[in-house]
Amino acid sequence: MKPSNQAWLRRLLGVSAAIVALAFAGYGHHSAVIYPHLSYFHGSGETVYIDSMDARVAMDCEPPEPARYGNPAPRGAAQGNSTNANRTATSGSSLRPHLSCFLMSWSDNIKYDDEIGMVRREKYIQFGIRRDWVALAGGDSIYANFFRQRPLLERHLHQWALVYPVPAGRRIDTLVYTGSETAWGKRLFILKRG
Repeated sequence: MKPSNQAWLRRLLGVSAAIVALAFAGYGHHSAVIYPHLSYFHGSGETVYIDSMDARVAMDCEPPEPARYGNPAPRGAAQGNSTNANRTATSGSSLRPHLSCFLMSWSDNIKYDDEIGMVRREKYIQFGIRRDWVALAGGDSIYANFFRQRPLLERHLHQWALVYPVPAGRRIDTLVYTGSETAWGKRLFILKRG
């Protein structure tokens, strides 16, 4: 073999060995995957995301005015205790029951030309989906006491907020979907907390 071919072959083998070594080094390294959602499911062409949301935003309430100069808050000011899904109090005492709110996004798999399916889906979201979501907090089942649908962002992307009253000293750790109107059926959504 000619010396120029030997040098070319050595370079090729050296570069190949470096590529293989980098591939093995990358294969053994697991990069951290960060999911910004509390829970997520994708299956049968449908996707569901569950995120935290301030209950006051969902219910379109103003935060209570703070007491000034030793005077109590004005009458009519909201005195409730609201939390976001991470269980941080936003107002009031942490010993009282609080509200926990979740923003849910659902991307469905209905065909674009299926108008009857879209009307049926929209009717289900407006009137039936609230009763199909149950929150679990310390072994207790809690049903949502407030529901607000957001306007359609896109034909197949639906969003709504559910607000749950949570007993003092508890936090919602699981949401259970008990309905059968979706492609993903009955399912537990275990919430990831930071």
